[in-house]
Amino acid sequence: MAPNAAGAMSARWLHYAAVGLVLVLVLVDAAKAECRLLRDVSPTLPALERKLDELQLYRTRTRPECLSYIQWSCEPGWTDIAVHENHRPSCGGDPKTFPAIDHFRVSQDLKVVQWFDMPNAEYLPLEKVCEHEKCSAQKAPDKKTARTAAPALSASAAR
Repeated sequence: MAPNAAGAMSARWLHYAAVGLVLVLVLVDAAKAECRLLRDVSPTLPALERKLDELQLYRTRTRPECLSYIQWSCEPGWTDIAVHENHRPSCGGDPKTFPAIDHFRVSQDLKVVQWFDMPNAEYLPLEKVCEHEKCSAQKAPDKKTARTAAPALSASAAR
């Protein structure tokens, strides 16, 4: 191949790579535009807090004032809520971290609450969280169940 032909071919591939990069950036920006952080407390947050309180999901892990919630919306009809450990001085933990414990989504009509099962990357009915986490509201498992219990959801849940 002649030197000029090789240069023209390199320029063409560089052009294709640049166009591809721009296309990827546009698609990423479009995907980000669909999600928005909710600055005001949506009615879905108190609904989720009531459900979590009924299950007593975090009672053995921390106090309610040591949890923080971040709400956003990506899909019409749903509010996504991340539950984080709050590491202020009264709560303990490393104040330089803000680990997520769980992710949920609540329907706008407040009729459906789902839990995000991280290992399987899918939303499940809220009640399924008790199969993976210790829910204080449920009776203690027998010894056979305790030996076969599912592992913690994440490194932050395993403490």
